[in-house]
Amino acid sequence: MAQTYQIELSPAAQLDLLYIVEYLLENVSLNVAEKVNDGILETTETLASLPHRNPTLDFSSDHHFIIKWSYKIVYTIIEKDLTVLVVGIEHTSRNPERLVERFSD
Repeated sequence: MAQTYQIELSPAAQLDLLYIVEYLLENVSLNVAEKVNDGILETTETLASLPHRNPTLDFSSDHHFIIKWSYKIVYTIIEKDLTVLVVGIEHTSRNPERLVERFSD
């Protein structure tokens, strides 16, 4: 049977999600902001089982990612604690160099 991992959002990931929701509230709608917030959080919860199933970033073997809509959810796996730590959430249209700056080994 597969192990179950705890899911945690780092302060940086929490801030990323807050900025995403605030942007959507100001520029789209409350409904879309809630849907995106809930969808991202639900996607992170799927990482509780088999978090290794997702690829790593090209430039960092320590950081995996999963895509939800246009958002790349970046995370690390802490085996000794059976924890998945979400370290960032980026819109896929943003400059990819930003990911390199934030998450390179």
